[in-house]
Amino acid sequence: MQSINKSDVDRMRRYPARRFCFAGDNNAASRRPKDMCGYQFGVIQWPFGKGVKALFPQELYRSNLNTDHPDAVWRRFGSEEERTAAEEWCHNCGSTVFLFDCLDLSMALGFNFESEPGNFTKFGRLERYAKRNRCPEAVKSIAEKMVKVIKQFEPLKNATAICAVPKHESKDFHLPEKLAELVAMSLAKPDITPCFTFGADKPSLTDLNVNEKWDRLATCNFEAKTTEIPVKHEKIILIDDKYQSGITIHFVASKLLELGASEIYGLCAVKTWSDDDNMNK
Repeated sequence: MQSINKSDVDRMRRYPARRFCFAGDNNAASRRPKDMCGYQFGVIQWPFGKGVKALFPQELYRSNLNTDHPDAVWRRFGSEEERTAAEEWCHNCGSTVFLFDCLDLSMALGFNFESEPGNFTKFGRLERYAKRNRCPEAVKSIAEKMVKVIKQFEPLKNATAICAVPKHESKDFHLPEKLAELVAMSLAKPDITPCFTFGADKPSLTDLNVNEKWDRLATCNFEAKTTEIPVKHEKIILIDDKYQSGITIHFVASKLLELGASEIYGLCAVKTWSDDDNMNK
């Protein structure tokens, strides 16, 4: 991945299906192996393969018939063993939400709500307690799950550095920073979060379109704190607490790429139920 700009993000956001999971929403069952007329052992179909295609243990093929989703992938199983292995893989993914965006791979541990705002999921409740109440047990639980996910998927496992979306100088508590610190310590990987900061307070991004959000972030003075920046050629897991529109994590990823990072994997505690969901932040 060479670079990311706001036009790239805007283009990705126009894709008709930007997330899927195997548990946690109304379409989850259709993402798992299923029966289909004419296919003895069934098939698996996803609305996109970007990023997640590299995680699946069997080869997936472009679905030429799905014109609404040009990045759609599928596989017909050649044996019952293949199908069983795929079912087990999907089951082990649990509530993980796979996201279609500009990063090399992007995912969240789960949604923040079950089916409507206010009805929190397990990870939604943990994220809320960790962020609002600074609950150390909640922070630890999220970090432990992040470590488990990183160990589960090969690209994440091979990452060479951990970085959180940086805080603004005026903040005394920043959940992504705490998560990155615990994750890095558990995996014995360098945490490069302290190398970066937003020099100015982040303004509200609510009710702004993609271009406006990106431009507003550009006023926040993303800065490196040292002249010797440990980013060049690194494969970085970029951690944030909440993936809403994805603008913030993309903006930070763009800066890391400009500094020489080779790959960026996004890992968030929760994905909001909708892309513009600002409730209960």
